[in-house]
This record gives sequence, structure tokens and C-alpha cells, in this order.
Amino acid sequence: MGNVLPRVGDVISEGMMLTRVAGVSEMEASFSITESQVHAMVSELGSLNEVIKIAPPLTFRFKDGSEYKHKGRITSLSGMVDQQTGSVTCYVTFPNPESELFSGMQGSVVMPVEWADVMLVPLTSIVRIQNKALVYKVGADSLATSAIVEIDELGDGVRAAILSGAEVGETIVAKGAANVHEGQQVLF
Repeated sequence: MGNVLPRVGDVISEGMMLTRVAGVSEMEASFSITESQVHAMVSELGSLNEVIKIAPPLTFRFKDGSEYKHKGRITSLSGMVDQQTGSVTCYVTFPNPESELFSGMQGSVVMPVEWADVMLVPLTSIVRIQNKALVYKVGADSLATSAIVEIDELGDGVRAAILSGAEVGETIVAKGAANVHEGQQVLF
């Protein structure tokens, strides 16, 4: 139970909030995943219900970087794509037997993702043009060639995985890619 809001002498009227009651045995957190991530999971598993049913356990990371000891499970997805961000809100429930989590707490939800044969690149290597992402590949002749890529950001604000459009082993411009032009010579 939260604080009792009215004080002695306050006038109480119908519909006025007196206090807030919140269950603490389980806590729900929300986070966003991209529309392409949801689509990939549903394509692989066949339905949103299957995604929820077999999704791996998730971790809650406190603002100080430490991890909550109990794993959470996805309970639902919003079912609507936010048109401004291209993301879907995902809800996860964490058990809270020691009452370590509080309503309104902030942190990060970590969802394990596995890829095979993908290239991790810094976000500084991705150039965004309208709704497309591209990178500049550098060939043996040291000339830059643009390539449209499908990416999945890792959520750390630093890196992305290239899912298609570039292969492991190719040389990619990592810094200053926004200043590179097609056919420009790239010096190392």
C-alpha cells in the first residue's frame, strides 16, 4: 500500500484517490522490440502465442548495472506497432518473492538473442536514408560501394548485427560512414 494521500482535516469527495494498492509478489515490466524482430519470431514460430510460450527467460538489469536474480517470462505483446518508432511493446512478468522490485522502478530488460554468421558493426557504420539502412563496403581497390543491409540493433546504443546485405569477412567503413560517397577511395 502506498502513502495515504488525504491528511487530517482534508475534505474527501467521491472518486478522490485515497491511496494506491499494488501487489508486489510479481512485477510487470514493459520494453520495446522492433517490428522486424516480432515479424522474424512469428515467421519462425508460426504465431504470436508460440513466441510468448517458448520465449527464453529474460533478465532485469538495475540502473547500477547489477542483475535481478529472478528471471522473467514474456506474458503479452501490445499487438500494435508504434508508427513513430516502428516498435511493439512487450510485457514481461518477474517473480518478486523478496520484494526487491518496486512499482515505478526503471532498468533494462535483457532478452537473449542468438545469431549465426552475422557481422557485428558499430552503429557509426550504418547510414540511414529514409527507411533504409546501408553500409559502405571497401573492395580490394579501396573504393567504397554502398550496400543496403538489414540490421538488428543490439540495444546497447553502440552496435548492430547485419542480418543480410553484407557477409562476414567483408570490409565495412566503421567511422564517418555518413561522409563517404559511392566510389570514393577509402584510406586506412
